[in-house]
Amino acid sequence: MERRTFVAILIISACVLVDVAWAWLNYIVPAYFEPVDIVVLLPGGALTDWLILMYLFPLASVFLYLLLSSVTAQWLVLPLNKIFNPGKEIFFYAPETPHPRPVYSLLRRAFFNLLLMMALALTITRFLPTQISWFLPANPNLADIFNEINQAIILMPLIFPLLAFILPATWLIEDSNVVFHTYPSCGPQELRVGGRTLLDYLKGFASIFVLIDYLRMVFNVPGLITLSTTPSTIGLWPWVPVWFFFLITFINPFILLYLPLAALLLYHRFFHRIQPGFLAAMQRRGTLQLLSVGEVVKS
Repeated sequence: MERRTFVAILIISACVLVDVAWAWLNYIVPAYFEPVDIVVLLPGGALTDWLILMYLFPLASVFLYLLLSSVTAQWLVLPLNKIFNPGKEIFFYAPETPHPRPVYSLLRRAFFNLLLMMALALTITRFLPTQISWFLPANPNLADIFNEINQAIILMPLIFPLLAFILPATWLIEDSNVVFHTYPSCGPQELRVGGRTLLDYLKGFASIFVLIDYLRMVFNVPGLITLSTTPSTIGLWPWVPVWFFFLITFINPFILLYLPLAALLLYHRFFHRIQPGFLAAMQRRGTLQLLSVGEVVKS
């Protein structure tokens, strides 16, 4: 087993284990005492809602990361790259370069996917009302506790399929060594990875400030101080220590890291079947092959 695959499986297992422990304490055991629902629009109680939102729907969409990569690379990411860059772009096949740090590349891509999911979810929650009828209707005591955070956590798995239209295409372009030379430009001429400009814009949106904004939102939630001083108000969680309740609430969005890791495992598994068709399509578009890259020799 490759080290990259081993690390991904290890992290996925840890995320799912923590999530299952949380679900057991909060959805499975309380179901014997008091029925609770999270989302009215979904069938069943909290346990069914959790399985659909966190696993069934997002895991089914993992296959989109495989099916859309070549199509969106040709018809979405590369055309957007031309729009965002000044001057005229001519794409080349660069010389094949090894990836000396496959584990780093895997974690970098997965964590960026997670940050982008979080950024979009936090942005959308700013426009949602603080209390909505389809959220926690059977649990009025919790209607004002971490409501905005829970909305963001619910939105993140729903946003995950939408990113399949962009991110796997950038992986495919980068791993296929497709680069472009921009000319004329407003500055020095560049040789860059195709689709890199689009990623730069997205990185500006999903930067480290997303984590800062998330922490700000957590500590500004109404009722946080009251809840921490009166644990009995937790209601459905009398057997869960208060510190564990807050800890698992804070790290809940990061448990979703298992989704991009699963998508990346599938992508790497079938990469050698996707790449030839993508490169053939690039050749039909008139893409040339760059056989070597000049090096500056210091005297």
